[in-house]
Amino acid sequence: MRVVEHGATEARIAGNIWDICQSLHAFWLELERQNPESDELQWSFYFDAVPGPRGPRRIDLVAEAIDRADQTEWRVVVTGTAHLGSEGMVVMTTFSN
Repeated sequence: MRVVEHGATEARIAGNIWDICQSLHAFWLELERQNPESDELQWSFYFDAVPGPRGPRRIDLVAEAIDRADQTEWRVVVTGTAHLGSEGMVVMTTFSN
């Protein structure tokens, strides 16, 4: 896992996940909020990068090679908002593919 960017209002994290069949899948997570005091944040989770012209061997390196999610194509994108309250976090999700 690699923390690409971290600040008071945003974080970007890239990494790889192994599935039960021992296949490697890249992911990218973005968290953003309007200001440091805000209880609401927007998030986006990108999963399973699509192999490009460099072929499947290079897909293993995607999480280390990119600096922004839009630098590659993803099979799954899930976005939403989250509200941090006194009783925990409420997450609302929008699924897109």
